[in-house]
Amino acid sequence: MTEQRRMSRLDDLPAEKRALVEERLARTPEERLEEERVRDWFERHRPGPGELAELEDGDPCFLPEQVEAVRGMVGALKAERARLGLSLADVAEQTGLTRPAISRLENGHRLNPTLDTLYRYARALGRTIALISEPHPQGPTPSPQPGIAPMART
Repeated sequence: MTEQRRMSRLDDLPAEKRALVEERLARTPEERLEEERVRDWFERHRPGPGELAELEDGDPCFLPEQVEAVRGMVGALKAERARLGLSLADVAEQTGLTRPAISRLENGHRLNPTLDTLYRYARALGRTIALISEPHPQGPTPSPQPGIAPMART
């Protein structure tokens, strides 16, 4: 979404909501440029999950282990939603997320959901998300890592 379109949509919000949105959208000019570069790349290429791990140096990419960790967690939460007998609409109402957004999350179309999205989704199911830091089996990664470009904050 262009900056101009984003601003016109913000003008339609009440002042207190607009202030909250502007705070969450605050980025440095460099971050905005990087975000636009990444969004443009994804708009043009539309890579599937398998393609993400094969991208060349300098292209936006997620580590396959990150994608699998998120998929595993979301799969477990989806199973919990089914066990509880909750519909997508039920969870949407409890989280403030849209039904299509939850469907995309559950079906793996959101490879990099925000922590806020994951926390709200888990909380609606009576669950929590625990973030932990453990030693990686392969040790530290030398920097820069080929094939991985820094991602803009979204």
